[in-house]
Amino acid sequence: MRLFSINDLNFNEEDFLDNINEYEDIIPIIEELQNFLSYDEIECVGENECCNKTNKNYIVEIQGFIDGNDEFITKEELENNPTRAQGEIMDLFVIRLYKCVDCGKWIIDILE
Repeated sequence: MRLFSINDLNFNEEDFLDNINEYEDIIPIIEELQNFLSYDEIECVGENECCNKTNKNYIVEIQGFIDGNDEFITKEELENNPTRAQGEIMDLFVIRLYKCVDCGKWIIDILE
């Protein structure tokens, strides 16, 4: 079952390499932003553990912050509305998606 698409890349639930339930609060954020996102292709140091055939991945990065109410705010939202964070402590929160170029398996990585 397709969860979301970024440009021509589909992200299917059955191809997720981790427990998707651990990211139930992240998936809706990605779904909401999918039409505004793009991806790049990167090479990692070692071969991908999913298939051991390549070290190439597609990467999607969503830069943002978590406010005092645990709401995700994108970097762009904050830049367009700087008063949004006025008087609030904002914690860095970056959502990264890595998808194997060869087998299509993917993961979510969170940078806090």
